Amino acid sequence: MNRFLNILLRIQPFAQDVALLFLRLFIGGFMARHGYGKVTGNTAKFADYIASLGIPFPYILGYAAIYAEFLGGIFIVLGLLHRPAALSVAITMMVATFVAHGKDILGEGEFALVYGVITLAFVFLGAGRYSLDNFIVSRLLNSNNSKNSQ
Repeated sequence: MNRFLNILLRIQPFAQDVALLFLRLFIGGFMARHGYGKVTGNTAKFADYIASLGIPFPYILGYAAIYAEFLGGIFIVLGLLHRPAALSVAITMMVATFVAHGKDILGEGEFALVYGVITLAFVFLGAGRYSLDNFIVSRLLNSNNSKNSQ
């Protein structure tokens, strides 16, 4: 019985890394798709919408939001510069939730809130083992260790 409970309740590192990979692919992929629509659409119209919300520097911040969604989503999928990418998406989604959809947070703003919370969790959790960040860091550490041992 104890063995069963241990297997049932303990989170295995492999399972955690696979779960992070699935979440990264899903959330990052949909975020990149969402941003791609803005990148290929009328970006000036989006900036005008940002201005109508009373957000300062609407063209600068509008383009920053568009590329945070698009490039941030791609970087989340890849696990490359994962934490900064996730933070940029989280900030963008929180602004979308509380400014753009502030009157209807649990209606129109619900998806932005969910994306914001999940990407904020990514900031704390990191990308996991199956990411480019981990691959690059492990290569750098192995390279430094081999140089130090000579």
